[in-house]
Amino acid sequence: MKTRRIITIAVVAIMALSLPACSLANASGGATRTNLTGTAEDVLNQILGALEDEGIQMPMPLPPTEVAGDMSQNAIGLSEDDFDRLVESAYYSQAAIATFAHQIVMIQAKDSAAAAEIKTLVSGANGYDAMKWICVIPDSAVVVTSGEYVMIVASQNSVVDAALEAFSAAAGTTGDVVRLFEHIDDGTGDVNFGGMPLLPIG
Repeated sequence: MKTRRIITIAVVAIMALSLPACSLANASGGATRTNLTGTAEDVLNQILGALEDEGIQMPMPLPPTEVAGDMSQNAIGLSEDDFDRLVESAYYSQAAIATFAHQIVMIQAKDSAAAAEIKTLVSGANGYDAMKWICVIPDSAVVVTSGEYVMIVASQNSVVDAALEAFSAAAGTTGDVVRLFEHIDDGTGDVNFGGMPLLPIG
């Protein structure tokens, strides 16, 4: 009887200790574990390779480019100070010409807590600017985390959806997807969305 009581107390104590850890892991809507490994460039190349294997058409994508702190606000929506404080490495691939609103960003944060903070910052008012292209805007822009990795995608809906699927498959588990921007078509047809013609031809 005494042994059973000791076992019961031990089990209750273990459960009580595990509850705060679970709530902390899920508080930011982020996944704290991931199957992803390597630098941001490694993971971005993995995602781009998966999109290519799936036959996803991307608008003239450039090879991955490294993000430096002094360009981080425009490139990925982080101030230089936040970049230096939170980021281990960051790379992006975007369209070769500015008439296509397309960018896939991969950030390797210093740890999963830093990744959660990055997600919050790029989602905020001074964060990622989905309107930064000239005369074009993406169909949608999203941010998602897995472990210490943060992915931002701004592009045509087909690219965004495929990138999210590839990231989830590679990571094994992800946090909630936060939508940074979504174009709602008003039917006027006089704005250039995702690289489509600005005005009808002919």
